Amino acid sequence: MSKGVLPSFAVSVATLPKSGFRLEVEADEQERQSVAEHAGVEAIHELRADLTLYRWRKDGVRLSGSLAARIEQSCVVSLEPVLQEIDKELGILFLPESSRFARPEEQHNGELVLDPLGEDIPDTFSGGSIDVWQPVLEQFLLAIDPWPRAPGAEREGALEQPVSGDEGRESPFSVLQQLKSGKSDR
Repeated sequence: MSKGVLPSFAVSVATLPKSGFRLEVEADEQERQSVAEHAGVEAIHELRADLTLYRWRKDGVRLSGSLAARIEQSCVVSLEPVLQEIDKELGILFLPESSRFARPEEQHNGELVLDPLGEDIPDTFSGGSIDVWQPVLEQFLLAIDPWPRAPGAEREGALEQPVSGDEGRESPFSVLQQLKSGKSDR
């Protein structure tokens, strides 16, 4: 595999057994390096998924399983290395592009109405196979902490700086800090 290519593993939809198809995928060192570059993290020490693909209705596929990863990022305050463990459950529905269930319902004026608390709309696939790494990587990227902090890392003076126009007043954050440390007379 050449550097910069993301992992890929196609599963044929036509040959899925009714009882489900269990599959374990794990990124090798080159794939982890490529995903780390793509994700903007320092390193990925582990990236694997334990998946089961089931037939759904006539031509759909339901993917379920778990994603596990260990990554290293730089702390946004001190730039020290921060390790993050990712353990995420997966549940994704795939439908062929031609399926009438693949399109969300439109209102009479052409607008789409999506329930933010409802299930995600199904992913689509074309041809006779699904790349199982695509949803795994998508969920991995969503699970990464965008502002990692090393334990105890604080920006000096961040809670003590007055807001413009408040030079004579005590900052509410400094009052909270005093309450937390037990140094307040309030």
